[in-house]
Amino acid sequence: MQWLDDDDPQVKEARQQYADSAAGRAASFDAEGVADAQTPTLWVDDDGWEEDAIPRRPWVAPGYALRGAVTLVVGPPAALKSTLMLAWSMALALGKPHGNFKPREAASSIVYNVEDDQNEQRRRLSATLRQFKAAPADIRGKVIRTGPHRIGALFVQENRGGLRETPAMGRLRLLIEERRPAALIVDPLAELHDVDENDNTALRHVLAAFRGIATDYDIAVVILHHTRKGALAAGDPDTARGASALIGGARIVLTLLPMSEDDAQALGISKSRQARSAYVRLDDGKQNYAAIGDARWYEKIPYPLGNGEHIPALEPWVPADMWAAPTATFNAILDEIDAGFDGRRYSAAPSAKNRAAWPVVQRHLDRTEDQARESIKTWVTTGVLVVEQYDDPVDRKPRDGLEVNPAKRPS
Repeated sequence: MQWLDDDDPQVKEARQQYADSAAGRAASFDAEGVADAQTPTLWVDDDGWEEDAIPRRPWVAPGYALRGAVTLVVGPPAALKSTLMLAWSMALALGKPHGNFKPREAASSIVYNVEDDQNEQRRRLSATLRQFKAAPADIRGKVIRTGPHRIGALFVQENRGGLRETPAMGRLRLLIEERRPAALIVDPLAELHDVDENDNTALRHVLAAFRGIATDYDIAVVILHHTRKGALAAGDPDTARGASALIGGARIVLTLLPMSEDDAQALGISKSRQARSAYVRLDDGKQNYAAIGDARWYEKIPYPLGNGEHIPALEPWVPADMWAAPTATFNAILDEIDAGFDGRRYSAAPSAKNRAAWPVVQRHLDRTEDQARESIKTWVTTGVLVVEQYDDPVDRKPRDGLEVNPAKRPS
């Protein structure tokens, strides 16, 4: 591992060149936005154009990372955000997809991680390499890991509220200049600045600084950030900790959360914490350019390393589709429910025993109890099954039972 010396002439020269540039002057604005008269502050376009001459958006990976823009990935520590970022970096280096993260072309990336040292990065990369059937030599010079020697802040607040770049940022700029990556991944946001996370103005400056890096070097910047306390909702950008300016400053916001009990029930996974901890879901929280679609799932797979340790990697996981069956099978299930038994009708009540409808699903399909219950619940919610009162011949009193709505049968 090599460290760049603050007194190195190259470092000083790189800093001076940046300070002398328009980008450097823009980054040095104070809280009031005061700058010298030579600083370009606006671009103006009032000309005509040809549509076929408009450049296509410079995606690094469509829906996930765009040159000149900031992506924010929000999640708790248990979601293995850093591990997923290494997988994306590796996919980019190899030019191979990782689930729906599909690089436009093979390219390099820089990963600036404040929390994980060189050896921890190598452990996680070793595990991730297994799923790509690749070796460390295959990503040499393409997944560039770096981190601070002591304090990892890249920006600090000045007395008047503006931001100043730290020596660490100066060294990082030099590395970007030298390697010219397609993406810069920084992890985590809380360690990259010293401003109050709940101060909208201050946090807006931080995001503007990262956007400046994205545009200065024509790269995608991906920032990892922690969630707030309390209940978390997949795809909700407000799960991000701190001021709302954080969301406003990013072009793409993704949430990465552990599997919830409701998710587990719907997917046929045990609702126990241990079973659910093996899965995380990625959702689109804010997408200005293209949506990544429905939830993307990942499974934590531990791999044995040559040093005897077992390290998890995040692999794309596609849940079994509980609705994958012939239409005739679903209609057979509905026929049995509609017919009832011994003059009685089936029930969708969670506490139902002898009249429970979910075992009917299991008689026709290979489904877990949770999946079978979820099927009945969905049919009731969508009106395929309706609850009607009838006279129960066994209990000899009115009860609620299920009937099929013929107009909503599968066809």
